Amino acid sequence: MNLFILLVTFLTSFLGPGKSEVIHPAYITKSRGDVEFYLDYARFLRSDSLTYCEIYYLVNLNTLKERDSIRSFKVKIEVNGGKLTEPVIKEWNQTSKQKGNFSIDRFDITLPEGTYTVHMVLNDLNSGRKGEAEVNVKALKRSPTLNLSDIEFLYSIYPGQNKIFQKFGLVQIPNPVRTYSALKDTLYFYIEIYHLVPDTERYIVQYAVLNERGEVVKASKPFIRFKNELHVIRDGIVIGDLAPGNYILHVEVTDMSTKEKAVKESKFYYYTEQAQEISRLASSYYFIDYIANSQEIKEFRSLSEEGKAIFLKKFWKKRDPTPETPINEYFIEFASRVKYADENFSYGEKPGRYTDMGRIYIKYGPPDERRRETFRLESRNREHWYYYSKGGMEFVFVDVKGTGEYELVYSSIKEEPTRPDWYKYVPPEEIERQEF
Repeated sequence: MNLFILLVTFLTSFLGPGKSEVIHPAYITKSRGDVEFYLDYARFLRSDSLTYCEIYYLVNLNTLKERDSIRSFKVKIEVNGGKLTEPVIKEWNQTSKQKGNFSIDRFDITLPEGTYTVHMVLNDLNSGRKGEAEVNVKALKRSPTLNLSDIEFLYSIYPGQNKIFQKFGLVQIPNPVRTYSALKDTLYFYIEIYHLVPDTERYIVQYAVLNERGEVVKASKPFIRFKNELHVIRDGIVIGDLAPGNYILHVEVTDMSTKEKAVKESKFYYYTEQAQEISRLASSYYFIDYIANSQEIKEFRSLSEEGKAIFLKKFWKKRDPTPETPINEYFIEFASRVKYADENFSYGEKPGRYTDMGRIYIKYGPPDERRRETFRLESRNREHWYYYSKGGMEFVFVDVKGTGEYELVYSSIKEEPTRPDWYKYVPPEEIERQEF
C-alpha cells in the first residue's frame, strides 16, 4: 500500500497531536479504540457476477505516537461472508516521516454475489494502541439493464502518476469522510455506467444536489455524451453557496435510444466557516501580514467578513505551488511557522507571531544557525540568527529592556529595519556581514 499524506486544512484545527478533529457525517464509519480512522467504500462491476470493491480509509495521524520523527502502524483487513469458503486476510505496515495530520489509503477486493463483512484493525507500532471498525458490503446484483456504480466522492482529480489512486489516466484522491467546506468548495466525484445499448445513439448525463427533504438546490445542465467514449462520469460541482448541512448527490443517466434511465444517489456533508470559526480552526489562514503586499493588505482590511473569506481563498490558492493537488504546500509551511512562533516566541500577552523573532521566523523560516550570548550587568543578552542557505542573511535580536523580549536591532538586509544605534548592543566585529 502507498500512503497518501495530507494536511486537510478544512478538517483539522492545528491544535497539536491528539487534538485534531475530523468533521464527519453520521453515515460514515468511525473506528473504536485509541487510534482514529474512518472507513468508506465504493463498488464497481467488473463482470456480470463480480463486484470490484474499493475500500478507503482516512487515518488521523495525530492519534499515533511519533518516535524519532516517524509514525508507524500496521493494517489488518479481514473479509468474511458471501461465497467465501475462508476469510480473505491482508496485512501491511505503513511508515511515514512526512508532516501531516491525516493520511488516505485504499484496499481493493473482488467479490462474487453476496454480503460481506470487512473488518479493519490499525495498530500503532510505536505505542501498541489500536483502533478497529467494520463495514458490511453487498456485492452489486447482476442486471442486463442500464445501471450505475456507487458514487466515489473525491478530494480532487489531477493529471499525474500514483500507483494507488490512478484511474483511467488521472489521479483520483478519495474523500472517505464525504465532507466538504467553504475552504474546499468543489465536490469531485466519479461514477461508472454499465449496459448502455451499443449503438450510435447518444446518452444524457445530469446531476443535482438535493437537500435532506429531497428538494433540488443545485443542478447541472444536461450533458450529451457519445457511447464510443469511456463510460464514466468524472466531474466536480462548485458547492460554495450551500448552507451547512447534509445533502444528497443525485446522478442520472438516460440512454437516448431506449429512453431507459438509471439513477444513483449518495449523501455528503457541507459546512461553512465564518471568520471566528476560520480563526479557531486555522488562525494562520487569516494572518497574512508578513507575506501579503501593501495593496493586498489594504484590500483585505476594507472587506466585509464574507468578502475576507473569499479573498483568502484566492490569496492562498494563487500561492499554491501545486494547485492541481488537494494540498497547498505553501499554506502548510506558513501555518506551521505561525504555530511555532506562537509556541516559542510569545512574550506576556503578546503572541509570538507579533514579536520580532516571530516575524523573522514566519517570513524566512528556521535559521540555519542560532547563537545566543548571555551576559551580566550592563550588557544585554542577545541572539544571532544566520541563514547561510539564503544568501548569508544575519539578524541580531537583543533583550534591550532587560525584560526577556528580544527585539531586532541589526539586519543584513534592507527589507528588515536595523536600529540606528545597533552598535550600542552588538560589537561591530561580531557581525559576520560587514556591510555597514
